[in-house]
Amino acid sequence: MTPDAFEADLQRALDVTRVCVKQKIIGFRAPSFTITNKTLWAIDILDRHDIQYDSSVFPIGFHPDYGIADALLAIHPMGALTEVPMSVAEIFGRKIPCSGAVTFESCRTR
Repeated sequence: MTPDAFEADLQRALDVTRVCVKQKIIGFRAPSFTITNKTLWAIDILDRHDIQYDSSVFPIGFHPDYGIADALLAIHPMGALTEVPMSVAEIFGRKIPCSGAVTFESCRTR
């Protein structure tokens, strides 16, 4: 997704969501945790739309589609926003995800 396409998509989502919830939207999570080193430009766009915090960074480095290996594990400023990274556990020096959307049903073999 390009920055322009992201901003247009974000604006549509905010417009619809604000009508439904009738309150200010202050947080964001990218689909599939896709704020990566290649898409850090999204942080500035979120700031322009008055988003105050993001929870899209997965501080891991082994997944082919998402993750920022050297991302901080704690809540921290990221530009004008506050980043609330996905949870990982450090075990024997490796960061292992301990949050996300995996459910028992999605792990079952058929």
